[in-house]
Amino acid sequence: MARRISTFDFGLPVRGVLTAAFVTAAMPAQADLLLSVRYAADPGAAERLEAADRLRTLSHEVASAACHMAGGVEPDQSRKLMIETKRDVIRISAALRHGDAGWNILGEETDRAILADLDKFDATWAPVQAALETLMESPQDADALRIVKAASEELFETSYHLLSVLSGEYSNPMDLLQSDAILMDIVGRQAMLTQKIAKEACEVWTGTHTPERVDALYASTDMFELGIRALHDGMPELGIKPAPTPGIRYALEDVLSDWEIVRGHLALVKAGEIGEADKSDLYTRLNDKMYKLEKLVHMYVEFSKHDYGVNGG
Repeated sequence: MARRISTFDFGLPVRGVLTAAFVTAAMPAQADLLLSVRYAADPGAAERLEAADRLRTLSHEVASAACHMAGGVEPDQSRKLMIETKRDVIRISAALRHGDAGWNILGEETDRAILADLDKFDATWAPVQAALETLMESPQDADALRIVKAASEELFETSYHLLSVLSGEYSNPMDLLQSDAILMDIVGRQAMLTQKIAKEACEVWTGTHTPERVDALYASTDMFELGIRALHDGMPELGIKPAPTPGIRYALEDVLSDWEIVRGHLALVKAGEIGEADKSDLYTRLNDKMYKLEKLVHMYVEFSKHDYGVNGG
């Protein structure tokens, strides 16, 4: 049985932490030297996590796209997402194995646990890719839909474990701070949750309207709201600071700008009263949030490279 995440797991395994006290106390010349060495040795630690985050998101994205296409909700949009996920899996898998200079992921991966997770993900993905080809020709093919739905949770679990192992391998003072890895994990999880919410909403209105399905949708919605507000306002009890730059703060506010409309659509889903136009609008808005949040992940990646206070933070 696949494990469902009921609360945010902010603790990622790491091998080293450079404390803020050390950075603040360091003399400017020492800090500049530390930063220059870090850039010279950077193997793309943050970019590796960014790529793996994308795998986590598409684990639910493919199931959501298949469900919406089968139900006739925004089929062109669903087809576009299917094409994107097929393209992304091929490039991400190759990048995490062999490097990708275009993404600043440098060098061959040698960690056996990381390679094992990539092998497992690829093996699970192979029948999904074939099923997506079928669904783009026959959107209601029962066998193809079953394959995609069954694989979704396993793809999620594998990508979640991959992120954990990558963080343990690459989080260290010279490449990526633990605090930055945690923030990237939360932002990436928000992108994933847009697709989990979309998938679960579609399952509610196309399947049996059971309390369990509705409860899962409530839980995902609550988790999204908790995470996005923690990123914007901070959550001191968990060591999360408010949005670190005006650009990141504005981007988070943009994600939240139409959330009340999304909440209204979800209330109709939960009540079993949502109409076709609102289904399309909900799906479109959630996909738009996914794209915005994936851009936000990259903003945090860029921020992580300057998080020593020597260039203004």
